[in-house]
Amino acid sequence: MPKSPAPVAMETLKLIALDEDDLSVVSSLLQDAVLRSAAPSDVVVVDKLFRRDPIALAMPRGDADFRLAVDRALSRLFRSKDLLAIYEKHFGAPSSGALEFFQTVALPD
Repeated sequence: MPKSPAPVAMETLKLIALDEDDLSVVSSLLQDAVLRSAAPSDVVVVDKLFRRDPIALAMPRGDADFRLAVDRALSRLFRSKDLLAIYEKHFGAPSSGALEFFQTVALPD
């Protein structure tokens, strides 16, 4: 029977600010993944957190024109080459998942 997840994996999980109950659940899930795997040594915990969290900008109600203007401006930015430079300046190089996210949420013109 495989041992529980490696200490490195647990340290990675602690870095993403999970509380002790969350760590216990995640540890159990990792152990289950190892147990179910045909090749337990191939189970890997990556050092990057992938999330798709909905975000919002507060706007006054009843101003559909303003909302559409903001949505269009953000969508143009998400499709532009400027996005990469802005993203890299503040967050480092974007992952392919981040780039895919921006393309997915951008509204068509």
